[in-house]
Amino acid sequence: MNLELLDPFQQEEVPDIVKNYLEDGGNVLTCAFNRRGNYVAGGCSDGKCLIWDFETTSIIREFKGHEDKITSISWSRDSNFVLSSSKDKSCTIWNSISGEQVRKLKFDTPVKFACFHPKKKTLILVCPQKHLPYLVNLENEIEEERKLVRIDREEIAAKTDYLACFSRDGEKIYFGSSKGNIYVYDVHNNMSIESLKINTGSSTIKNIHISRKGKDLLVNSSDRQIRVFAIQENGEIEQQHKFQDPVNQIQWVQCCFSPNSEYVIGAADTKPYKIYIWDREDGNLIKILEGSQKSLVDLTWHPYRRVIITVPKNGQIAIWVTTYQENWSAFAPDFQELEENVEYIEKENEFDIINENLLEEENKKKKIEEENEEIDVVNIQRIIYNSDSDSNDEEIFFIPVTPDVIQNNNSYSPSHLSTVQMDTNSPNSDYSY
Repeated sequence: MNLELLDPFQQEEVPDIVKNYLEDGGNVLTCAFNRRGNYVAGGCSDGKCLIWDFETTSIIREFKGHEDKITSISWSRDSNFVLSSSKDKSCTIWNSISGEQVRKLKFDTPVKFACFHPKKKTLILVCPQKHLPYLVNLENEIEEERKLVRIDREEIAAKTDYLACFSRDGEKIYFGSSKGNIYVYDVHNNMSIESLKINTGSSTIKNIHISRKGKDLLVNSSDRQIRVFAIQENGEIEQQHKFQDPVNQIQWVQCCFSPNSEYVIGAADTKPYKIYIWDREDGNLIKILEGSQKSLVDLTWHPYRRVIITVPKNGQIAIWVTTYQENWSAFAPDFQELEENVEYIEKENEFDIINENLLEEENKKKKIEEENEEIDVVNIQRIIYNSDSDSNDEEIFFIPVTPDVIQNNNSYSPSHLSTVQMDTNSPNSDYSY
């Protein structure tokens, strides 16, 4: 889709209808968009990882290397690599173009979560089960693991679980524990700068996400509340809003921000699954979306567009979109839509006699001026929807694929897309830690 053709006046609307489904690839448990939103990566219960082309909804890559179900999946900033974590006590880095396994890391316990650093693909954050998080530096031949945060002995003795996320610039790490504590960790100084408890009880933090703008933190906990924290300039956090269903007291499976951070969505643990959409500023409930007759395991919002994808249990990934209204003025700028019959008032010069020769000369002059205009075919104009303060690379990323063709009696039928072998001199195939 050409992002420049999107109507900017409809960007505030929220998705409300299922338009399509991604190609069925098995029992998907988790999913993630790449930075440009043109590909979706997913992890399955049988340990395989998949990549879909979001425009065609087809599977274009399949990675097999885990022996147990996938717990999380993450893209590198340039989208050339995919990081998967699994209950088989390992993390694997895949080359999304060639489909090859780049590196596999082993841990002592099952890995609950892992993600790339937002700036450096040689740094990954790993959260093993019942263990302190690790910041792993892959630049060295031997992995350098660094335990994060000095926490109290009570949590260490209890073998607490953790979930975490990087700040937008990667200088801070925000992570929460199964004891209901949130820690702010300074990566550069290797120290904890703040810790707070979300409530007086012992609520487990189930999800933690940072907004695209990097100014807000979203936390989902087992006390049936989704909290929004404002991130201060020094990295500390302050609670702003709490979202919940006070009537039904629903547990939330997953949550996330919209791309512009103006909306918060939460996936209810119900059958059929429901998606609650709130306004982040005033906390009002905007809409409730009802899905299939299955519970939900994951969801995420597209990086730029008004699109949500949901992952039902044992079901296909659904694509939620906004209902578009026909806009004929996009084809004819002078076209005016009418809601009811009106009396036509002719223009003053509408039926005037026009000198055709004079009009033809004016058209020729205009055409000559247009032909003499210099056209820049070298520089690429930056698209506003892809621009953010940390976007320095203008590389257009795509995964090349070719169809397998089976010829039989002068007939053919396309099958799954095959992996394309890349030239070893290609800049995308060169990756060294």
